[in-house]
Amino acid sequence: MRPNITITIPTPYLPIDPRLVVLVGADLVAAEQYRLYQATDRPTEKIAA
Repeated sequence: MRPNITITIPTPYLPIDPRLVVLVGADLVAAEQYRLYQATDRPTEKIAA
């Protein structure tokens, strides 16, 4: 079983703490990139409908 942190996108509203370290794996980056690229191909009129 993989730890939850490897498959969860951290929220951008975390408190600013200089000790906080976030490690992001290539699979998480690739999944988010794919989602963003797919969202750019859809016209906004179809998203709203």
